[in-house]
Amino acid sequence: MDRRTLLHTSAGLILSGLLPGIWSCSNPVLKQQAERYAFRPYRTGQTLGPTHIVTPPGRYFTNTYYNYNPWSPGGRYLALTELPYQDRVTKLGDIAYVVVIDLAAQRIRRVYPTRSWGYQYGALVQWGADDRTLYCNDVNGAGRAVGVRLDLTGNETFVTEGPLMDVDPARNIAIGPTLEYLNATQYSYGPPATGGEAGPMATLPPAASSEEGIWQTDLHTGKRTLLLPATELAAASTQEDQLGQYAHYVFSCRFSPDYRRIGIVQRRAWEDQQGKIHRNPSLLSYELATGRVQEAVSTQHWNMGSHHPTWHPDSTHFTMNMTPQWLGDDKLRFVQFRYDGGDFRVLSDSILGSGHPSIRPGGRYLLSDAYPFEPLAVGNGEIPIRLIDLEQQREHTVASIFTDLGQQYAIRRYWGPSKLDAHPTWNAAFDQVCFNGAPTGERAVLITDLTEFF
Repeated sequence: MDRRTLLHTSAGLILSGLLPGIWSCSNPVLKQQAERYAFRPYRTGQTLGPTHIVTPPGRYFTNTYYNYNPWSPGGRYLALTELPYQDRVTKLGDIAYVVVIDLAAQRIRRVYPTRSWGYQYGALVQWGADDRTLYCNDVNGAGRAVGVRLDLTGNETFVTEGPLMDVDPARNIAIGPTLEYLNATQYSYGPPATGGEAGPMATLPPAASSEEGIWQTDLHTGKRTLLLPATELAAASTQEDQLGQYAHYVFSCRFSPDYRRIGIVQRRAWEDQQGKIHRNPSLLSYELATGRVQEAVSTQHWNMGSHHPTWHPDSTHFTMNMTPQWLGDDKLRFVQFRYDGGDFRVLSDSILGSGHPSIRPGGRYLLSDAYPFEPLAVGNGEIPIRLIDLEQQREHTVASIFTDLGQQYAIRRYWGPSKLDAHPTWNAAFDQVCFNGAPTGERAVLITDLTEFF
């Protein structure tokens, strides 16, 4: 490809070709002035620590996910996705914005327009190694979701060949599945489809593919390579697909904190005669040094009632919600286990699991939320942000927040592609919590300061 070739991203930015599939572009959005506004106190005296709504009213925002830190490395800034609406299913062509909030100055600035976004992951926004570098995704001129690196102090944006779901600690490589396929098993995680949830949806044929799986992108050159094909993941799974009826999707892949392994949620989906998609998920780990793939949670155990695994800070274990029926327990529990499924233990026999759990270093405190339909919901569409002392087997409520936001702005126990999850997540010091909610009926992001509690 000629270096002088020019294209446009789906959001209209002009791209100049460097290598096939690798582009740089001028980003005029970065020139916009930051807007000043005031953070709003939230239920003063009724939360575990001082809590504020840190996004401006009249607009809609989300953090990236419960296991992504939205604070910049220096701690001054917060990176979020601003959504164009909250009352409908996403469709390709609708533009969201990556935004940066200056927590000290109480200012917000749009820094990038993107068409690769969803209600659950936003634009998969995450920080680089410093306060000037951000990563997200966009849809390129060929209609494929690709990673983007933003320089917040300049005007240049670097667009890669590969998708971006996670970035290694040194910010040398990014990993991710083909993001368009995320919607095949659960809509509004990947970039929007042309017709929304009605499709047409990007899907894979039955059987594991040797040409799809987890992509690795060099963040210096922008080139992508297939790191781990789906065939290798299928080979490590205990539940065989003897009839070749499963379409094998990578739904999530995240580096362990020490960068030695990748945790992988695999979904082997099939559609029954009534049109229902059966996900058949499992959890695997991939060791970067040896290439070994091991199953941590089988499809059989996951399907007993399990969800939302994430790495423990020790990089050896996962934390997850599971219903350990094989142990004679039919309740949802917070559990912990090694990357190969060993060293399994229930973290509490008296406190029910829920939501999106993560562990504070040291292992004493667990953070989570709940769904509005779960037994732990507060009622009236509100859910608790839960902080559980595993040593004392005692639960604290960080805050209660309204999340039961359906498409009609009513309490309706809505479970669909535009649902709102709180997704509480820690800062780097593990003394502040960022979470989503709709305290005034608009999707907002809040922060609770727990420094005095700890």
